[in-house]
Amino acid sequence: MALFSLLIFACIEPPPESPAPVPIADEVEAAAIDLAIDDAGRAWVSWVSDDRIFVAHSDGGPFTEGISVVGSGYRPSVGTARRPHLAVDDERIAITFTDGVTPEAEVWLFTGDKISLDFEGRLLGETGVNDTLDQPTVAFDDGEIWVAWKFGKDHEYGIALGTETDDYAPTVVSGFPGQPCECCPHELTIVEGQPILVQRGNELDLREIYLGFLDEEGVADVHRVSKNDWILAGCPYDGPETTRMADGRVLATWVDATLGDARAWVSRSDDGGSSWDDATQVLPDSDRSQAYPRLTSNGEDIWLSVEEIWSTTHLFHSADGGVTFEEQMVAVDLVDVQLASGGGTTGMIGLDSDDHLVWSPLGSPR
Repeated sequence: MALFSLLIFACIEPPPESPAPVPIADEVEAAAIDLAIDDAGRAWVSWVSDDRIFVAHSDGGPFTEGISVVGSGYRPSVGTARRPHLAVDDERIAITFTDGVTPEAEVWLFTGDKISLDFEGRLLGETGVNDTLDQPTVAFDDGEIWVAWKFGKDHEYGIALGTETDDYAPTVVSGFPGQPCECCPHELTIVEGQPILVQRGNELDLREIYLGFLDEEGVADVHRVSKNDWILAGCPYDGPETTRMADGRVLATWVDATLGDARAWVSRSDDGGSSWDDATQVLPDSDRSQAYPRLTSNGEDIWLSVEEIWSTTHLFHSADGGVTFEEQMVAVDLVDVQLASGGGTTGMIGLDSDDHLVWSPLGSPR
């Protein structure tokens, strides 16, 4: 039996309670939220409200007032896999988003200095691979910005990669089987200079998860993450998302309906993402459909959240590399949760019942 098939999701009675949430944008209805934590442990959050994108940050105390990244005249896409994505490094903030809807949609990158918080915009994807443009994601590598976005036409889709060094000229990613799922998220990460793309495929309606290590030409060395053989002609949109531990172990999470209902799954790789254990359900006894699985690690501990639709979000902690998980009580019911870790800080943001954005610092309960 594969080691990961022994994965246990145990609920403590009562589970330890996470710290009380702190309002970020009190009295402001937020949507399409994101979270990043820099190497200094400073938490950065972004959200959409009234067709504008805002950013705020915290050094461990209250969050600053939200700063508008874009002015009027933009329509940041909100819903399913479509939301602005946020990344930070030592000096800059980068936010990517889709403006408008197909076929007039545009992909934008806004960057700003972390001190001045003055942002400048850049239109992407104009050279050779644009028709439908959607779902840009962003990452930093040693000060350089990388962006990956979807492009397509007539239900034929691909992913293009642009780097700051190359003035964001798009390189079409190849090597994945079939094509990427049209409206499913993809994840772009850079690990020690190695760009990694994780996506849900659509090869003859087979919606498996794949991880690809990209070379400088955009050709991916691809490894299959999920093995659920889930066939679907429609469009799922929950996951994939991954997190990496200090020892190189990688975990991945996503939602699919292999067993008939939408369920969150987790799989683990002990060799950096090349081979994967069979996936295990996170909440196997749930009687509700599940959505929005999220993962983060501080290098040693792992936090995982999954939302039961129209009910609540469950938060889990693992101190043994994802072999077992223990549920933690969430002080306030949240939806659209995001998790992140960096610089000794781990935290969670989400929307409360009034769609107000709140922050919960997390830490090891040991």
